[in-house]
Amino acid sequence: MTASQPMMGYPGASGNVVSTNPIAIAVPGGDHPPLLLDMSTATVGMGKIMQARDAGVSIPLDWGVDGDGGATSDPNQVSTLSPLGGAKGAGLSLMIECLTSIAVGNPLIAPVLHSGKTLPGRPVNGIAIAVNVTMFDEGDAFAQSVDALAGEIRNLPKAGETEHIYAPGERGDAILTDRAAAGIPLAGGTVTRLRAVAEECRIAFPNPKP
Repeated sequence: MTASQPMMGYPGASGNVVSTNPIAIAVPGGDHPPLLLDMSTATVGMGKIMQARDAGVSIPLDWGVDGDGGATSDPNQVSTLSPLGGAKGAGLSLMIECLTSIAVGNPLIAPVLHSGKTLPGRPVNGIAIAVNVTMFDEGDAFAQSVDALAGEIRNLPKAGETEHIYAPGERGDAILTDRAAAGIPLAGGTVTRLRAVAEECRIAFPNPKP
């Protein structure tokens, strides 16, 4: 998990107060690929906002707020990201700041809130935790239990029009397989920005597939 300077809101406060804290947790299986959760403490990451801007589409009202603190469906008006689950996401962000920044004497949030000025550069702190599961259970037994869990999730009764029920990481694996064969979809605005960078760097820009 990581921490950076303020770029997300905090319940009851205006402006950017806490970080969005990317969090990744991977659990190895046996026959099944590792279960993988990759998320942030924000409702969505800034990348989703940028994709919506490039595609010229609106966004859900709970993704972020404008400069006046009001909910907006216009990605171009978002100035502050909304925390996931309100106080839960914001509180989790503060705890991650404690683990990744304050614990090593390099706070990122409090100095910005105190001075009102961003820190130079783009400072990021992180912590990685590795757990040897064989300390608690035999390795094969653990892997088999993870496989069984993923199987039970996949075989749950489907609600409504649901076609697939994914365990963490499975949807991303399916997207990877599809894009390896069909290519990566890009919004028109993204292509335009990439062309500009390619021209500036004098790099031949490949022709996108229709």
